[in-house]
Formats: sequence, structure tokens, C-alpha cells
Amino acid sequence: MIDQLPDSTRRVALLLKERGHPHEVVMLSGTGKTSAEAAADLGCSIAQIAKSILFRRREDDAPVLVIASGANRVDEAKVAAHFSIYSQPLALEFGIKLTRG
Repeated sequence: MIDQLPDSTRRVALLLKERGHPHEVVMLSGTGKTSAEAAADLGCSIAQIAKSILFRRREDDAPVLVIASGANRVDEAKVAAHFSIYSQPLALEFGIKLTRG
């Protein structure tokens, strides 16, 4: 199964396997742009999906990674206040369109 993965995904899967990770890397049949779509593709509940948003801290440009359950919405204002981050996710700075769901 690992041989059928794209190169970068295969490298991650092999590294995880070498380190004893017990689960396979799974490629979604859809895009997985929303938690609901990813859950449907994987056959699990939305709450079992982890979503992530990457921000940049103002004082030193350090990355701040927020991981949340697919069932919850990340309150960007609270994250900004707590970590003193720039007001928009890092992806937007690079012109990457975010899908929120």
C-alpha cells in the first residue's frame, strides 16, 4: 500500500513505520477540504477529525499551530489574544485559500 502513495506522502508513511507507528497513512478519495468531507471519506464522525490552522506570532514570527476537533470552530480572536499572533492564518499570507467547515 505504501508503494501506491505519492512521493512526499510515502516518505512520511515510511518514517512513521520505521518509528513504530501502528497505523497506515490513508489518502482520502475526496479533497478533505472540510471536516465533514474528511469524516465521510474515512467513515468516522466529524469529532474524530483533527483540523489545524497555522499562525505566526508577532514578537518573533514563530509558528503557532492550533489543532482542534473537526466538530469545533477555532476562535481566531481568542488565539490572537492569547498568543499575540497576526490576525490571519499563515496560509492566507501565502495566498492559500482556506475552506472553513
